[in-house]
Amino acid sequence: MKLSTKILMGGMALLMASTMFIGCPEVAGETGSIGEDLELTNDSTTGYKRGYKSLKTKHTSASALITLGAMNGKNDNGDGIIGFIYHIQDVSDSKGTPTGAKNFGLVGLGRNKEGQLMAYSSFFKKVAVDDTNINKKKNFTDLKGVMIGEDGCEATEYKGTLKTYTNYTSDITKPVTYRVDVVAGGEDTDKDGKVEDGEGDGSYIITVSTVKDDNSADKKIVGYTIPAKETGDTKATQYDLGIYTNAYKGQTLTGRLELVDIVNETEVAE
Repeated sequence: MKLSTKILMGGMALLMASTMFIGCPEVAGETGSIGEDLELTNDSTTGYKRGYKSLKTKHTSASALITLGAMNGKNDNGDGIIGFIYHIQDVSDSKGTPTGAKNFGLVGLGRNKEGQLMAYSSFFKKVAVDDTNINKKKNFTDLKGVMIGEDGCEATEYKGTLKTYTNYTSDITKPVTYRVDVVAGGEDTDKDGKVEDGEGDGSYIITVSTVKDDNSADKKIVGYTIPAKETGDTKATQYDLGIYTNAYKGQTLTGRLELVDIVNETEVAE
């Protein structure tokens, strides 16, 4: 599915505000996919350094190729995590006024110093993030700065356990690419092979796979389901996509995220 020039322009404007996303969004190949090279350095000897960026590209379902860059192998848990964000939703109060918090889903990939794939899937609610600043704590916080899991935190996380997949090991001196498919769940009313806007039940079915030469999914590694009770939706709905990075202490995280397929994508108004 080809993405429009307007979306590319919107992504370029966002780039100006962040140093962690290097280069310009580019159209890659005949599919018209958007890709961004990523680099984030954490000079601290403690804590984490995160980056978050919404791409202003709306979807019901979407797929991404995540390339994990070469590593130095000095940290047991690797350089960090590159994540595909979906369902970015602004949270409003009882009067309909935006609070500044967001709900979103995140599929994160990394690899340890042995080159073994590490992956997790989370769905966050009422999290405090923006395109230029994320805290350095172990997890996201609410608008008051209280971290998820601490007493009094208004933000929540569904699932989120990082697991290692020893059967998927790669040479850490070279990049490796995996595919993430985020598909709207529920009934395909018009029977065209995909759940589109207004169909389905509001859930998501997520698959992490190895990648064929044509960028299609090859072997399934792990799957996740985000139920409708977590998203709060009763049908497939268009939301923005995004990119997440988390560099571990003393590490430089490099890689690339490329959108390769979007269902019901919508242009960003200029």
